[in-house]
Amino acid sequence: MIEELRNDLNSKNVFINDLERNVEEHRQSLQDANERIAQLEKSIIAKDEIIKELHNDTDELSKKVVLDLKAALEAVQMNVQPEKAENAEQALAEYSKMDDSISLKNENENLKELLKEKNEYIDKLVQQRNDAEWSLGEHRQWLQDSNERANWLDDIVIIKNKEIDELRCENDRLKFDLNKISQHGDINNLIATIENLHNEISNKNNDIDEIMKQRNEAEWKLGEHRQWLEDAKNRVDQLAGKLVEKEQVLNLLLEKHPEVMEEGNNKVNITLVKSEPVESDKNKLFEKIFELEEKLLETEIPAKSYDESMLKIEHEATIAKLRDDLDQKDDELARVHKERSDAEWFLGEERQRVKYANHR
Repeated sequence: MIEELRNDLNSKNVFINDLERNVEEHRQSLQDANERIAQLEKSIIAKDEIIKELHNDTDELSKKVVLDLKAALEAVQMNVQPEKAENAEQALAEYSKMDDSISLKNENENLKELLKEKNEYIDKLVQQRNDAEWSLGEHRQWLQDSNERANWLDDIVIIKNKEIDELRCENDRLKFDLNKISQHGDINNLIATIENLHNEISNKNNDIDEIMKQRNEAEWKLGEHRQWLEDAKNRVDQLAGKLVEKEQVLNLLLEKHPEVMEEGNNKVNITLVKSEPVESDKNKLFEKIFELEEKLLETEIPAKSYDESMLKIEHEATIAKLRDDLDQKDDELARVHKERSDAEWFLGEERQRVKYANHR
């Protein structure tokens, strides 16, 4: 029993250490998830800055193209204003005009292509930004779920801490009881004494069962003999009644016929001789009754020893109560182990969620 209590203390201490380590790992996982979310938010801010700069560059390029086109148009208008120029100068001006127009057209096409590329790049960045925002929203939802689960687990941890404190107090109390028992004597001697008491109580119980069995058999036999005695008494009463009737009839006959006195006396003697076996049977019945009464007294003696053994039974009941208390502690420990398994399962599920969020 003492060794079982010590094993319970060790297992409870191991359970407390495992639970504290699991809670610390869960907090570390939540911290890593928060750092990952902070990095994603910084990345989104940087991409927003890049998109803003590209928009500014696009606006500047658009303004530059418009200004260049206006300048080219003004130059063309200035070149065609003299109406009375020479033919060679006019041809040269027309050629220069055509060359400038082609150059401006090519430059305009190039700028349009560049603007198209910029717009495609901007669209791509916007798409990436939207994907990042969606991923961030998903991570935020996971973080919210994780925080709610963490709060729930914190509440469980608080409850478990209370139970742990109670178990520690119980362990301290048990240790104190163990030390107290050790101070008052050798534990092995106490265990041996308890085992001896158990064996003695078991032997007494066997003796009591045997005595009760013998008593029941004796009562059954006594009842059977009482029935036989009752039947014998009834038979004796019947025979006695018939004998009285015969004597009355005989007396009447003797009074009426004195001459048969001698013959009647002989018959009476014969009748008395025949009645002797009846009296003998009656005496035997009374002897059997006496023997049965003695057996009944003998069965009452074990009943007294049965009353004396009740003290041993009370001791056994006390020991059984102690064992029930120990079984109750075992049930409580099993319940704590089950709750620990449930908490570990929730922590594993939470770790899987955080791991999946980090991969995203």
